[in-house]
Amino acid sequence: MTKIPYLLFLFILFSCSSPNKELTITFENASGIVEGDPVVLNNQPIGKVTKVSLDEHYKVLVHIYLNKIDHLPQDSKFTIGAKDLLVRAIVVTPGKSKNRLTSSDRIIGIPPAKNQIDSSGTDFFEQFFESKPSENQDTILKELKELKQELRDLKKQTGMQ
Repeated sequence: MTKIPYLLFLFILFSCSSPNKELTITFENASGIVEGDPVVLNNQPIGKVTKVSLDEHYKVLVHIYLNKIDHLPQDSKFTIGAKDLLVRAIVVTPGKSKNRLTSSDRIIGIPPAKNQIDSSGTDFFEQFFESKPSENQDTILKELKELKQELRDLKKQTGMQ
């Protein structure tokens, strides 16, 4: 008889925390996000994309499951980014609100900035193939010069010469 209150307590505990682990984020464009892509915070995986679908207005709904954090502030930001060179990810920037996100909250995702350097290289290739052939060479040279400068800056920041 003493086990019943204990089991009831465990059931309530797990049933209360579970809904906060499942969130749906609305994006105008999914930018290559697919089921199984990671959800990261400070470049550490905290969950994964469980489903990508469309709503009645053709906006992209990205369903995520958080396996490490289920108490994100309500003003947290969800952006499409990259975990590494080849893997897209939902990047979480925690907010400062005292209120916590729940599965019933309406979350609007932030698309990547158009001028943001895409570590997967897709923006460069999209720009390359959309431009005219004569513009391709100029585009390649410009991108290579920018990449070279970024590598120099990175070397300076890390102390590598």
